[in-house]
Amino acid sequence: DHDDDHDEDHDDYHVDAHDDDHDDVHDDDHDDDHDDDQDEDHDEDEMFYEEGTISDEMLNEMLNEDATMEDEELEATEEIMIEVEVEECGRGSGILRDGGDCELCPENHYSPAMSDECFPCEDGQRADRGAGSSEHCYYTSFEPEEDQDYELEKLGGPAEGLFLTGTSEKRNKNSGFVHLHSEDRNNLWRIIKTSFKGEDCWKFEFQGERNEGRMLVVHGSVTKDDDGRVLVHKTPYNRPEDECWKIQGFLHFNNQAWKIRKSRARHAGKYLVAINEMDSDQWWADVSDRAEALEEPYWAIYEA
Repeated sequence: DHDDDHDEDHDDYHVDAHDDDHDDVHDDDHDDDHDDDQDEDHDEDEMFYEEGTISDEMLNEMLNEDATMEDEELEATEEIMIEVEVEECGRGSGILRDGGDCELCPENHYSPAMSDECFPCEDGQRADRGAGSSEHCYYTSFEPEEDQDYELEKLGGPAEGLFLTGTSEKRNKNSGFVHLHSEDRNNLWRIIKTSFKGEDCWKFEFQGERNEGRMLVVHGSVTKDDDGRVLVHKTPYNRPEDECWKIQGFLHFNNQAWKIRKSRARHAGKYLVAINEMDSDQWWADVSDRAEALEEPYWAIYEA
């Protein structure tokens, strides 16, 4: 009996000790596994935190880029909208009243491209309705400067580019003929605005080396077509009305041009032209009212 009790006690002790050891080992392994899991979770948290931080930076950059692109697209859209708005009216047209449609600019106004506004010409200038540039504004009346010399150049026609001069051959002791030539001397004229019997009168006084001080006139000399031949005549021998001309402003290929018309006395109403050739590079100055002679009656007047 004693041995049996001893063996049972021994077996119980052995089993209990074994169980305690097993429990200790199991608990240690569990603790180690738990610590490892906590470390891994911490590492993952750090990794996710780092990844989250990088993603935020990249997201901010992407948002900034998107915002910049949106701003640029908005500016481009605004520019397009502005261009469309400016180009609403064509050249020579404008909006003449609030909320109105495009209309042709009125006389003495112009509207260039890229504008919907009609601008007035300078004082003393006029323009036809629907003018599309300031170059379409021109003077209708010539206002000469005092003591200013001028050159008269032919525009259009066979004598285009030649200048009026008073140095032609002598007609008589008091007068000489007038012609056009290409030389750059003896081309100067003094233009004087005065009046005769209440009407404006322009006089042309030659300033060249020969016949200086003589006035531009038309007397009895004529061509075979009954055009008047132009002279420079000593003054005051001729009648005052013989010296009167009228200068009328026009637009010629978008350039200021002038018609010069005999306003009084002999050959009144005829225009200064160059249609009869003297030789290879010189043309007579005449006055005419014939249709075929008036196809290009224009002159340019320059300050010398």
